[in-house]
Amino acid sequence: MGWPFKGKKEQKPETESLMTNGSGAPQPQDISFPPIPGLDTVKGIAMTGGTSDGYRQVLTMFRKDAEERLQKFRFFLYEGLNSGTGKFPEKHLQSLTTQIQALKSASATIGAAELSAEAAQLEAAGKEKNFVFIYDKLPDYIEHLSDLVKNVRSAMEQKQGENDAVSGGHRSFMQMFGRQKSDKTASAKTDISEYLDIFNKLKEALTSQNVLAIEHVLDELNQKPLDSKIREVMEQISDQVLMTEFDSAIKTIDDLISTNG
Repeated sequence: MGWPFKGKKEQKPETESLMTNGSGAPQPQDISFPPIPGLDTVKGIAMTGGTSDGYRQVLTMFRKDAEERLQKFRFFLYEGLNSGTGKFPEKHLQSLTTQIQALKSASATIGAAELSAEAAQLEAAGKEKNFVFIYDKLPDYIEHLSDLVKNVRSAMEQKQGENDAVSGGHRSFMQMFGRQKSDKTASAKTDISEYLDIFNKLKEALTSQNVLAIEHVLDELNQKPLDSKIREVMEQISDQVLMTEFDSAIKTIDDLISTNG
């Protein structure tokens, strides 16, 4: 994904991130933005336009983008582990370097300086074709990026709950980005007969651990007019795929089919 604030210079706090209270005394903007471990939110807000709403939207895009890339990184490591060579697979080097470079810039933009520095080291190693360094350091980077994704998701969900309480059920921020809440009024049994072929294709892709095929089938399913209960299960499967819990995802599909077959 392209980053809308790539290359944007940080705005100076005294001119862009402060306002006066009428007496000339500067007052900080966006003081209600929740702290997020691993992020300098003040810097991130300044780098993304100076408002908490703009920053929140960028964080949501970052989380979604990072989740997709994490899935690929874990698969790359899995292949390296199975190869028995003790180094990163050369065939994935270009893809990794390109994606790490994007995450380096994005991390700096949102105020994740330490994560950006880690990405810079991996990017340099990729350009130098230092496969052993990447194989040794990529697991730590994956762990740190995963922690940040979890922290960002937690902050966004907290804000969503606050918005729901204030708005009395109007469309939430997370719903705008595709995270749908389950429909408590839905029937216990859902007709999935017309999607059985697609779910079987997904099971085959999961069994072979073919990441590209998994993504393709998930995208195909997400384009279908699924009801709320199936979408809830799809979110669970997506989370399992993200954590490379392929066996769990297969079991989730089997349970869905057996329950609604």
